[in-house]
Amino acid sequence: MNKSELKRLCTLNPLEMADRLNKLETQLVAIQNMFSDALQSDLEHGVKCLNENASKEFHEKYPELTQALYRLSEEK
Repeated sequence: MNKSELKRLCTLNPLEMADRLNKLETQLVAIQNMFSDALQSDLEHGVKCLNENASKEFHEKYPELTQALYRLSEEK
């Protein structure tokens, strides 16, 4: 909000000011929701990458165990 918008806000009657503040609050909530969604998505992607890396490392370090676990899961 720039200086002229702030001056205009100060000249509004209480009902207009309340309406303007409600609109600003709605915009703020929308921005917060977008930020929250983006953050959650990034965190989930990070966990997915970590899981993929750990899985790859496990398969490389323990190939026999990986094969045994795979065979056990096929028998079900």
